[in-house]
Amino acid sequence: MSATSKVVHSPAAELQREAGGIGIQRVDEAAAIASPQTLSTTWLEQGIGHLAEEQPLIWDADAEQASRTERSRSASLSLGRQAIGAMSAQLERVHETALDEYLRALQTLGPWIKREPKAKFRYLVTWAALALGDTCGVAGAALLLGEEPWIAIGQAIATGLAAVTSGAIGGDVKDIRLKVERSRDPESLTNDERRYTRVFSGVKATLPFIKTTAIVCTTIVLLVTVGILALRSTVEGTLAGLVFGALAAATALASFVNSYSYADEAADIVDNAWLEAERPRKLWLRLSGDAVVRNHDGDVATSRSIDAEHKLRGEAARTHLHAVKYQTLSNNPGVVGHGPASGSALPPNSTPRRIRAELDEQIGAR
Repeated sequence: MSATSKVVHSPAAELQREAGGIGIQRVDEAAAIASPQTLSTTWLEQGIGHLAEEQPLIWDADAEQASRTERSRSASLSLGRQAIGAMSAQLERVHETALDEYLRALQTLGPWIKREPKAKFRYLVTWAALALGDTCGVAGAALLLGEEPWIAIGQAIATGLAAVTSGAIGGDVKDIRLKVERSRDPESLTNDERRYTRVFSGVKATLPFIKTTAIVCTTIVLLVTVGILALRSTVEGTLAGLVFGALAAATALASFVNSYSYADEAADIVDNAWLEAERPRKLWLRLSGDAVVRNHDGDVATSRSIDAEHKLRGEAARTHLHAVKYQTLSNNPGVVGHGPASGSALPPNSTPRRIRAELDEQIGAR
């Protein structure tokens, strides 16, 4: 067995045959079953002991070679992994802060929310349908009048959006009604409610702005209605003009009702708080699945697994060589006896249980 060879996983039979062929020249017959007290260790024991101590080093070297690719790749990704880790930690703190704010808003404003859970979907679908209907009516009249298609469609889209946007005043009207219901004396507000003072402040401060908005929206409705009436009257006659003008006004009024039914300032605050909490969480999840993180962590785990495997194999080989040593000695009782004398102990670091305990401690500390 050469000094640079390593014991592989299952060489037991071969090693036992090799040990069985090793002999020690007899000098004198052992006087007793116990090993002679004048003999500490034989050269054979020391040689096999050194070969045993060589095994972990050989297997460690093989582990270094086997995991070199993973170690190099993980090292090249280390800086990016640290940056993503630092950003993820910041996002986690931001998410926790935003989530606390959401829970506070929900607890404080939840009793004042009037909006239904699925109202947003209905609001968006209704808004899009109203805009599309008004757009088609204007586009059809413009095309019949002989307008260029791209001009007719562009103007129709703008007109349709103007009609449904004018109905947004319905949301402000709803907010006024809800503010009246929620109006509270500032001195009676709790600490959490003071964070949302505007929700409980009443309507005095908002009335001038609401009046101005109402005037603007009413003007838009009148202009859109008159414009469509005149356009349709020119193309299809007065009756058609009145019909489509009335439909345009009805679209604006329907938009008013749609905005009125959806408006809820307290619900908006809670929904926005939830979005602020969800944004860093989604970004954190996206960063966690980034290729840099996956490749770096995968390479680190692979290299550690290779190290652990080779260390276990190295320690197993060392233990096995110690067993080979004692097998060799047992084959030569005439020189070394059948075992140590009473009260003697095996040399240190030679029992499998002790080796395994040391190995578990090393792996656990990594």
